[in-house]
Amino acid sequence: METTQKNEKTKKVVVVIVEGTTDKDTFQGYLNRLGNNKKVFFSVCRGDINSSYDYDEKSSNDIIKDIVKENAAEEHYCIDDIALIVQLTDTDGVFCDDNVVEFDSSLKRNDKPIYSNEKIKVNDVEKFLKTKLYKKQRLNDCINLKEIEFKLTQKIKYEIYYMSCNLESALYNIYTNDFEYKENLAQKFALQYAEGEEHKFIKFMESINASKTLDLNESWKYIKTGNNSLKSCSNFVIFLYKLTEK
Repeated sequence: METTQKNEKTKKVVVVIVEGTTDKDTFQGYLNRLGNNKKVFFSVCRGDINSSYDYDEKSSNDIIKDIVKENAAEEHYCIDDIALIVQLTDTDGVFCDDNVVEFDSSLKRNDKPIYSNEKIKVNDVEKFLKTKLYKKQRLNDCINLKEIEFKLTQKIKYEIYYMSCNLESALYNIYTNDFEYKENLAQKFALQYAEGEEHKFIKFMESINASKTLDLNESWKYIKTGNNSLKSCSNFVIFLYKLTEK
């Protein structure tokens, strides 16, 4: 038992799986500065893996496993060196009642949904509700998933955190589909707290933790309540505190 605990302490890699480049641009610098002697690697999926039907036949465990294996090959670290796998996801209002979803005739067939803290406007309500349910089920799977099994003798701790209803909503209380605007916001935020001001970054992230708890399970209970998964908030500060631990 003592040998196992010692080996766990020597693992220094943390893998953070995010949906897009703006997530990475926003947080990468801060996480590497907060990680003490830990090395943080970002894996950018360039899309929402929890709502994509491309992964329909795969379990949540296998989706995450394959993403991490690919990232390890690209970044040249060993799976055995990973201490924790973290996934950061947008909630996209999936835990809200279906009646928050409304048809908007001004939207074209392939337009993205328009989110606010009260409503989701879409071109195709039936299609959106189907995807909403699919993502909700995927997220519940991930919330209940406590470790990723690479093989029978190799299991790595896994945790999932949220931005509600997405990155820009959580950090700036802005709802937008403009990618260039999102990139500009990310670059500004990445420079907002100078080196040595990491405590200010954590304090800000603490201020948007509407669940007011540092218990991961309880924070998910909060976001599943009512229409909270459309509101501007995040539980990512829980991970930040864990990252700063020596």
